[in-house]
Amino acid sequence: MKQGDTVIYSQRHFEWLESAGKWPRSVNRRRMVGVVDGSLGATPEGVVWVKWQPGSWCPTYLAHFEDNLEVL
Repeated sequence: MKQGDTVIYSQRHFEWLESAGKWPRSVNRRRMVGVVDGSLGATPEGVVWVKWQPGSWCPTYLAHFEDNLEVL
């Protein structure tokens, strides 16, 4: 995964979030699109910053494990 990649949550992570009650059931995972952004500084290996689209229900910038995302 590199800066500028368009990403969504992986199916496996999406299912976990949904089962844990941390994902609004009315929101399809493909509606949550973000872009990998390295301008916020260093993160540990395997973690990337994602700038989520405006109007999404999660914070604009959020650090994620790469395993929990997939590139579109």
